[in-house]
Amino acid sequence: MFGGGTLFLNQVGWPFNTTTLVSYTPLRTYKESPGYFMSANRGILVDNKAQVPLPMDAPLTIGLSSTVPYTEVRPDVYRPFIKAWDQAMVWTAKVAPPPGVPFELCYPSSKLSLTRFGYFVPDVTLLLDGGGGWTLRGGNTMMWVDGGNLACFAFAEMKEGKTGYGGHEAPAMVIGTLQMEDNVVVFDQENLRLGFTGILTGRGFSCSNFNFTVPAA
Repeated sequence: MFGGGTLFLNQVGWPFNTTTLVSYTPLRTYKESPGYFMSANRGILVDNKAQVPLPMDAPLTIGLSSTVPYTEVRPDVYRPFIKAWDQAMVWTAKVAPPPGVPFELCYPSSKLSLTRFGYFVPDVTLLLDGGGGWTLRGGNTMMWVDGGNLACFAFAEMKEGKTGYGGHEAPAMVIGTLQMEDNVVVFDQENLRLGFTGILTGRGFSCSNFNFTVPAA
């Protein structure tokens, strides 16, 4: 959503104030590119403890896209990131992804436990500028494929040298719609900051419970 104010939950009729969001982080520009970007120059955590060993010369500029279905990660960041998550995911053996699937790490969905946050898998936390952290749980990191028989870690390697951002190389990561699903994401343009809740199913509701037709107060 754009702006701020109060959001309303249909099923219980009480207001949800955006000031109670988990965290805010500054919005920034990326070269001459249109759109919204944030920075995670403090790094990425896997499973709340292992910091991904990223290249020192790769500032973590992160874009958000409503047209990309899942997060794409630039190759120099993708390889250490995917390796760190693979090393943390030790309790279920991975299987080869089906042909045409852009994900590298896939698992039999029947072998994964479900929680109110989605599949019980290692968390991914983006350590954002401003002191906050956006933690992505299993509901935002895993995608069903092969008719639901497999669940894959839904981060894909960006094509080498991808441009389209003012003619420049792409940012380190572009967050797609799967990673934003069932989150309230607030673009506070007046204060140039982004607010986010984390996955709402952990609080017992989803985006469908909000009444966005009621004007924000």
